[in-house]
Amino acid sequence: MSITIYRKTGWMGSGSKIDIKMNGEKIGRIEENQEVVVNLSEKKGTIKVTQWGIKSNELEVQDGDRVKIKPTPFYIASMPLILLLNFMNIFIHRSEEHTS
Repeated sequence: MSITIYRKTGWMGSGSKIDIKMNGEKIGRIEENQEVVVNLSEKKGTIKVTQWGIKSNELEVQDGDRVKIKPTPFYIASMPLILLLNFMNIFIHRSEEHTS
């Protein structure tokens, strides 16, 4: 008995691997555009994924299920703000170096 997990997070989430937990125990990691087959010890189980401390909801799975990991609309909408804050951090840091 097994399930298949595949990841399609795009360039935004591809900077690090995502941890996979089955029934509360870490069982592996998955990279962007990767597919992983996970064996189930019982007919049903629950999975949860985490990246950078952000956790997904727990999902109940059963034999033969295919689970797609993708970014949430909130994550997609917040990415421009994160990039802007990183850019501002670099700009402010360089400005401080010139005033010293």
